Amino acid sequence: DLAAIKWGTTGIVPGYTKDSYSMSERDGHLRIATTSRERLACRPNPKPEDNSTDDDWCRFWCCHGWETVANSSSQLMILNLDGPNGTMEEVSNVTGLGETEEIKSVRFFEDFVVIVTFRQTDPLYTIDLTNNTATVLGELKIDGYSSYMQEYYADDGTRMLLALGQNADPVNGRDLGLQISLFNITDLLQPNLTIRYNVEQGDQESQWSSSDAQFEPKALRYLPQSKLLIIPAYVGSRDNSFDGFLIFYVTPELIEQRYAVSMADGNLIGGKGICWGCAYVQSRSLVISGDATLIKGHYMKNIELTDGTSRWNASLGRPIIQKEDCCGYFWVFRPTPDICGGPFNDIARPGVAVIEMTLESEP
Repeated sequence: DLAAIKWGTTGIVPGYTKDSYSMSERDGHLRIATTSRERLACRPNPKPEDNSTDDDWCRFWCCHGWETVANSSSQLMILNLDGPNGTMEEVSNVTGLGETEEIKSVRFFEDFVVIVTFRQTDPLYTIDLTNNTATVLGELKIDGYSSYMQEYYADDGTRMLLALGQNADPVNGRDLGLQISLFNITDLLQPNLTIRYNVEQGDQESQWSSSDAQFEPKALRYLPQSKLLIIPAYVGSRDNSFDGFLIFYVTPELIEQRYAVSMADGNLIGGKGICWGCAYVQSRSLVISGDATLIKGHYMKNIELTDGTSRWNASLGRPIIQKEDCCGYFWVFRPTPDICGGPFNDIARPGVAVIEMTLESEP
């Protein structure tokens, strides 16, 4: 009943949230993690090395570059939802997390939270929230960062975090490729990295990789009984590209890729003479009775989960009949008629129109 919706209470906190996982409500309290941006100000006076010849007027009015007056940092706050006069009252906080960094991922539990910040290295913080009082317990600094985390229970009961993120150069913070990690958080005072797997196994200078699951958790699926992790992934290189799903076996002792399911011909993805429909389906996976149905981009595939054997394919496409329907594979490049060349019906490639889906069986 929309008429029954009414204003409840209001709270103000500094900074901005990473995503919906940055907030949690428990026992009448809001727990929220935010990052405050770096603040810059105009430098009124030139540096000695500038050898400025400005006159007095310019020295008063001119801006001689920008300087940092406050570094970025992150904080966790706990607010009482039943504060006085319809406001949320802050009851506890932790500030100064990740100086010069920003929050990359957050995972709340009943009485603690794990926060990852990053700029060049990845401080992973464990923070106790017992009795709505925030206290930093542990900190782990490692290369790279985690952009999504979820709970993972080992067979021996060890409490862990399964994380997906990026490996990074510790000197400049540049992303080096997709990585999967398991963290042991049984002892919140001493969190540690148990095992890590880098998707790019070759020359990282000529490859790049990412996953939709870094930003959309619904794209990731972990099956605790079979210990299989299904993630969409894009791996690009100078010679060829892969766009599809990677299936991993994940345990504290071993992370290995079992197989890959391509959802597109890598030679066609970057081809500027290829026309695709302008819709692009978000990545999802469904598992039913030992089979996995994978959906990504312009295709749907059903496979046998144990070894990736294909059962059927579906093209979510329709013919391209006018130039406005011609887009790049990822819907970020729209070729012009001169680039596509010739009648569009002659170069039609799959677009997206679910109502026109056709199934193609494979032996």
